[in-house]
Amino acid sequence: MKRIKPVTWGILGTAFIAEKEIIPALLASPVSSLLAVASRSREKAKNLASNAGIPRSYGNYDELLADGNIEAVYIPLPNHLHAQYAVKALEAGKHVLVEKPAVISLEELDMVYNASIKKGLVFSEAFMFRYHDGIKQLQDYIKGQNFGKIRNISVELWINLKAQPGNIRLLDLPGSGAIFDLGTYTLAFIRILSNSEPEKIDGYAVYKKGTIKTDVAFSVSMIMRNGSLCNMQGGFISSRKAQDVLCPATLLFDKAEIQIPNFLSNMETYRCIIRMDNYEKVLYFHTGNYYQHEIDDFAAAVRREPSNLASKEDIAMHLNSLFSLADLCFKNKTNNGSNYDFKV
Repeated sequence: MKRIKPVTWGILGTAFIAEKEIIPALLASPVSSLLAVASRSREKAKNLASNAGIPRSYGNYDELLADGNIEAVYIPLPNHLHAQYAVKALEAGKHVLVEKPAVISLEELDMVYNASIKKGLVFSEAFMFRYHDGIKQLQDYIKGQNFGKIRNISVELWINLKAQPGNIRLLDLPGSGAIFDLGTYTLAFIRILSNSEPEKIDGYAVYKKGTIKTDVAFSVSMIMRNGSLCNMQGGFISSRKAQDVLCPATLLFDKAEIQIPNFLSNMETYRCIIRMDNYEKVLYFHTGNYYQHEIDDFAAAVRREPSNLASKEDIAMHLNSLFSLADLCFKNKTNNGSNYDFKV
């Protein structure tokens, strides 16, 4: 990419994704400089800064937003706080990259974009999946083949939070639950690989006992505008070890089948198994680090260089489908067997 003046960054929060993915991406980026991290716990911020080699730490978010040396902030706070702090950061003169889902309502999306336009600043959703080189290369490969029409996409994403009943994603808060966390990925995979949008959606979910709308597992079917039938399932109740992700995907065409053992893989190679007629072959696509691609692209946008940031319209379309399927699952909720008790 074009060499530009590095963008100076601060991080609001010490979430797992910030520590394990975004901070390494920022430190590796030639067009970014990570200056500070903030937490409501000064000790947490200080420890993370010390461990990662970040120059400054703050014991509250407002202190970081008042730092005049910081140009952009990354926000990995709980979902229901995204819009609130995105607007605060924009009003403080910071460009904002907020973790997916960017907001928990389309009204919040309008509010944040209006604030960014008013201030002339860049706002975008941190959804590294949009920068997945393996999926882009798979798309290009499919276009060059005679597979016929896409008929079905089935995708799953399971993790194990059974030993973490206090995890923020399991609390009874707006925007919590598996659909708002894991469903963003499965829905994005379907939208990208089908090159279409949901026309009709139906689904069911299981909810954490004692909560109102915090789902722990979901199963959704949708008919896309191109006529394909797609299915997505996922949740927090995998039997695997913590952080061991189960995420297979299958694409069915008129004349071929593609299986992807790990559709989220951020390793050097993206493995796809192609079956057609009487033969089978395995393809490997180079992926690179999609978190760094995301950071670099945002920095380019800040410097008014060409970038591939998602448009407000695309973000809104994705979120609208996500909100719709969450609402439908809740509407279909039953009192029999729909509650999951997180006791180990």
